[in-house]
Amino acid sequence: DQCEGGETCVACLLFRSRLQLGEALPAELVRRRALVGEIFEDALPHEASEFLVSLLEAMRRCEVLVGRSVVWPGLQISQDSVMATHVDRLFAFVEEVRCQCSVCGQTHVRYERQTQLRLPVRREQEAWDRSLGAAYLEYCGPQQTMEPCRRCGVDAQAHRIQRRLATLPEV
Repeated sequence: DQCEGGETCVACLLFRSRLQLGEALPAELVRRRALVGEIFEDALPHEASEFLVSLLEAMRRCEVLVGRSVVWPGLQISQDSVMATHVDRLFAFVEEVRCQCSVCGQTHVRYERQTQLRLPVRREQEAWDRSLGAAYLEYCGPQQTMEPCRRCGVDAQAHRIQRRLATLPEV
């Protein structure tokens, strides 16, 4: 089966790199890593999680470009609908964010597509107190942020937000 993404399809690069396992030459995905993101063009070290998220986003963009996507109901970025792809089906999840303006009290809920959950790590905690559950509960706890308020009409107004995972990824 021929991919419609052509030579810039990062999913195809990943597949060809898998076929190169055990060879002495660098994998094709390593040689052409700038297709994953311009910041990876250099030979400097990068965070593995940053590369993985960028790889998933690049694969997702290619899926949308060649038409292997549908509208993801209930999710949107500004005025644009979010498209769901096979990459999303496997790796994405939905995060519910509840917001309340600290000035006027208006509340709203939004649902955001995510591929990475960054939990807080407290250095001062004892080793016995560093559980995944405790980190998730801290992540879900109320936080303060600056966001635009529809009622106040201010671009940056203090809001209290609370997050939770509405769905889980397949992987």
